[in-house]
Amino acid sequence: MRKIALFLSLCVFIWASDLQQALEYEKQGDYKKAMEIYKKLALKNSSVLIPQEQNKTKQTTQNEKSIIAAKEERQDFARLALANYLEEDEYFNPLGISAYKMNYFLPLAYSFNSLGVNNNKSEAKFQLSVKKRLFENLLGLDEKY
Repeated sequence: MRKIALFLSLCVFIWASDLQQALEYEKQGDYKKAMEIYKKLALKNSSVLIPQEQNKTKQTTQNEKSIIAAKEERQDFARLALANYLEEDEYFNPLGISAYKMNYFLPLAYSFNSLGVNNNKSEAKFQLSVKKRLFENLLGLDEKY
């Protein structure tokens, strides 16, 4: 910590001495030398700022690229899902098995109403529906059964 403080104080002292020297040149009327010192100070400060700006621009371009890639993935997935729904994409579903209705699993359902003597108030439900094409293009008319 002491080394960092010593380094920073040295930098401030050097920067302050350059600034004081430039102010002295201005008072004497030698604006050319004063402007050279100001230019050196500005270049020192800009050399620190330029890599930071480059990092910011790199980060923004990377963020933009990742956003564009995510949008393309969503569009690709939407296109595949639509093709699967319309059953146009055979390589997406090589076995031809798809859901006929929505599949679901409800591990526990409870009814607070009286259901009768023989019925329980709690039950488990699930639904599994599958459809599979039996025949495709039998007559050469691109029909599907």
